[in-house]
Amino acid sequence: MNAYLKNGKIYIGNILYFLLLIYPTLVLGIAYIFKGDNVTTFEIILFALTIILCCMCCKYKINYFTVLQICIVLSLLVVSILREESSTDFLVFVSLMITLFFFEVFSNRYNLSENFSSYLLDKSKIYYISQIIFYIILIKSAIENGFQSGWGTEVLAGPFSLSHKLAYLLTYLVLIGVYLFVKKRSKLAIVFAIVNICLVLMTAVRTTLFAIAVIVLYFLVKKKAKSIIYVLLIAIIGLVILQQTNILDAVILKTDNSRLGGSISNGRPAIFLSSLQYLTNGSSILKYLFGGGISKLYSWNFHHYGLEIHAHNDFLNIAVCYGLPMLMVFIRQLKIFIYGKNAIWTLLFILSLAFFNGFFNYHEAVICMIFIKVFFEYTFNDVVIKIPNLKSFAE
Repeated sequence: MNAYLKNGKIYIGNILYFLLLIYPTLVLGIAYIFKGDNVTTFEIILFALTIILCCMCCKYKINYFTVLQICIVLSLLVVSILREESSTDFLVFVSLMITLFFFEVFSNRYNLSENFSSYLLDKSKIYYISQIIFYIILIKSAIENGFQSGWGTEVLAGPFSLSHKLAYLLTYLVLIGVYLFVKKRSKLAIVFAIVNICLVLMTAVRTTLFAIAVIVLYFLVKKKAKSIIYVLLIAIIGLVILQQTNILDAVILKTDNSRLGGSISNGRPAIFLSSLQYLTNGSSILKYLFGGGISKLYSWNFHHYGLEIHAHNDFLNIAVCYGLPMLMVFIRQLKIFIYGKNAIWTLLFILSLAFFNGFFNYHEAVICMIFIKVFFEYTFNDVVIKIPNLKSFAE
């Protein structure tokens, strides 16, 4: 308790990092309690609290481009009101705004990522306890609800309506597990990471597997020869175990069904083309400036592709739904976020999600983005700066 309250002062930073650390378990627990309902509402509330805490922990810098971004956002809000868009449009737009904010405050312009890395090392027990509770909830949900039908197979989705939500939370936990294994040589952390990777396989969300592949490749490159041999041995043993179980069945069946359907990528190129045509087909200048909204994209793809889906690519989604100026803002904020050590690795991880499925419209993936900065910036950095002084309500 002293880490959060001392001499009547409540340390905002520690509360923020605590919320970020237990976020997967919190969301999974809420989804389980409410049978998958009200999860988005809870996440929006949690994000609002996180944003407030972030603003209290750092002096948010406003420059001319920030003012321009605010003008673009306000313009889009006005256009959305005039178009009388649905609640789905509003929630996806809010998720994009949250993503842009986190890209800013967890960049190297501020010290939140650095402090979060220090907090995690100091309070790693919180992660272990939270991870165990996460498993308990997930097991109870799987026993009560079973697996979910999807893509011609049975996938693990937990209490969520989409297995993607669970896959993104698990990816976040994989990042934390590998981070603690490298920094503290924690055997329990790497066991948790391996278990979480197996669970991701059971969700059959292949996009997250690409992202995890980036993590593994980064680990191999940084640890070099001895660790490469060590990891390869583990991988061989792991593959033998996976082959003797049904953990890989969901991914294999989904891939086979996709190939039989004519596209191993589940028709991604056709989805991209259909979504792009919505922007270019008879478009006015207003659509290029403000987009058409996510609901209109759903409707367009339903009539021209046969499925009511988004573009499955963040860059296309933003350009089509919110206009080219907003796409420029997104790219700029992404550039700010990845700048620093191992920027290429950070970018590879983000693009593995952004290009083939999209992450900003999944709140679970947005929270994962926060720890990406910590992981690639500090995992193999020997210098970890302790949190010397955190702002408090009393200041």
